[in-house]
Amino acid sequence: MDLLDNQSTIDVFQNRRLLKSIRDTGKTLKIHCNVGITSASLVGSLAGYGKVWFHPKGIAYILSLSKVNDRYRGTVGSKNWNELVVHKNNGAIQIFSESKQ
Repeated sequence: MDLLDNQSTIDVFQNRRLLKSIRDTGKTLKIHCNVGITSASLVGSLAGYGKVWFHPKGIAYILSLSKVNDRYRGTVGSKNWNELVVHKNNGAIQIFSESKQ
């Protein structure tokens, strides 16, 4: 499951195969979520995006909407206004649709 979260302040991934150069930061990030608090100390590089936190026991890939907007231009799409279209610098687009959950 991959998510673009408008409430998240961090980018965090749980799938090692999507990241390169996973390394220990020497620091601990406390992640507050709906099920409690967890922590991460690893980061990796996501191709075409940059540094994200790595949490191997997480359940999703989460990109912070505010951090995505720092890197790329985002527009709202669809007739129902339930999609965010991210316009990448190379002309590619990525569409994030509203989850029914």
